[in-house]
Parts: sequence; structure tokens; C-alpha cells
Amino acid sequence: MWILISIVTAFIQTIRNASQKHLAKFLPDITTVWVRFIFGFPFALIAFILLLLFGYNMPDINNKFLFNVTIACIAQIIGIYFLVCLFSRKNFAVGTAYIRTDAIQSAIIGIIFFNESISLMGMAAIIIAFIGLIFISVTQNNITFSHIIKSLSSPSAKMGILSGSSFAASGLFVKNSTLSLTTTPIIINASFTIVFLLLAQAIFVGFYIYFKDKNQIIAVKNYFKNGLVVGITTLMVSTGWYSAYSLTNVAYVKAVGQIEMIFSLLLSKKFFKEEIRPLEILGIALIIAGILILLFLA
Repeated sequence: MWILISIVTAFIQTIRNASQKHLAKFLPDITTVWVRFIFGFPFALIAFILLLLFGYNMPDINNKFLFNVTIACIAQIIGIYFLVCLFSRKNFAVGTAYIRTDAIQSAIIGIIFFNESISLMGMAAIIIAFIGLIFISVTQNNITFSHIIKSLSSPSAKMGILSGSSFAASGLFVKNSTLSLTTTPIIINASFTIVFLLLAQAIFVGFYIYFKDKNQIIAVKNYFKNGLVVGITTLMVSTGWYSAYSLTNVAYVKAVGQIEMIFSLLLSKKFFKEEIRPLEILGIALIIAGILILLFLA
């Protein structure tokens, strides 16, 4: 079940990212990120209220939930901050390649600090999918493997690794948040966690934009329709990831989520009428192989 949820969520995330890329043509990067939160929160709140009206009980908030969801929120904001910083750097492609290490970092952090159990086959699947993703990345961004390795000490690489670490930690703390609500089903727990996170992030990033350039907040209303698409897909993506995290290892979910790269690649090739290069085909095959191994383990 979690594999299907992850694949569907990755596809919806591809749609959201395409919508955000369109907004990025008209708005600063940080404002584009804020659109995800400010438009996602109302949809998340409506979904949560509907679940309550359909008979689900209100989750019992406890200290463990508050601690984990607060750390998850901070980790997500840090990850987004470094990601946004990368947008303005020449070595952006290198940084984004290192961000993709979040699945491997999730496995390592999960094993050391969260008692996550990952088998050797599971770790192999994560690494295989990651290698496939790197093959696609180097082809799309016209960089070489040696360039990625040589750039390890560069600021862009460090930002990418820190961003990946933050997203990895966020996923693990989100899982703990959802599972700490023990008296209610996963669906209402995930929904409540989403509401909490999106509200906190909308407020925090909103204040940052206000003090940096408050005109950007006003400018967002000019892209209301695009914001609605980003908002509803943000709700669907968050619900999918948070639910999947609760059902298995976060690292496994993130590894399967690499299929988003395939969806993005195929969408781009169809839109620009380009042929798929041999290295991209190899990357697709490796990602699918990693997912099939995880499917076998599931």
C-alpha cells in the first residue's frame, strides 16, 4: 500500500512542481515557496474539518507530538532555506544533486537516532535508486560525475547536503509526530500534522517576506489561480508522504519517491519533443529496479 501511495504522491508532486516553476517566472524563489504554504493551509484545514464531520475524533495532542512536529517544522524551514539559497548560485545543479541524498541520509539518521530497521537489500535498493537519479541529473544539467565529486567542498554542495539532511530529519520527525497520536487513525493524524506544519510555515516565511519586501505578499494575489493549483496539490502531496511515512521506513518512501524524477523527465521530453538519452534510460531503469526491490521486500 505504501509503495502505491508513494508513486501516486510523486506524480502529484510533479504537477505541483511544474506549477511552482511557472510561478517562479514571476515571483522571487522564497515567495514561490510561501505560495505552497499559504494556499495549502486553507485546503488542509478544510480537509481536516471534513474528516471531523465524517466522524473521525479530534487527535489527543500530547507533549511528544508537540516536540516532534516543532522540530519537523524547523527542519523543513531550514531545508527550504538552503534550497532557496541554491537558486541564486552558479553551481545550482551540483547542489540539487546533493539534496537528492536525503533518502540515504534518512536511512542513516533513522538507524542511528530513530531505531529504524533497514535491511541490506533495502539499503541496496535506496543506493541503486539514488545512482539512477544521479545519472538523470548529470544528463539533464550537463555536468559530469567527476564535477559532482570535485565540488564536494563547494558552498553549493554543502548547502545541498544540509538541505537534504534537513528534509531527511523532517520526514523522520513527521513520522514520529503522526505515530505519537495513538488514539486516532493515521489519516486524521496525518491531516492534523499537515495543518499544524503548513500554518507554522506560512506564518514564519510570511513574516520573513513581509520584512524583506512586503510588496511580494500583495503580488501573490495576481497569481491566484496558479496558487490554488499549488495549494490543492500541496495538500495531496503532504497527505501522501505523511501517510506513507507512518506505514514503513522514511528512507524507503523517499527512495520510491525518486520516481518523481522519471515523471518530470518524461513530461519534459514530451513537452519539448526531445529524445531520451541512453544515460537517462539507464537512470530510469535503476530507479525502477530500486523500487522493484523495495516492492519485493514489502
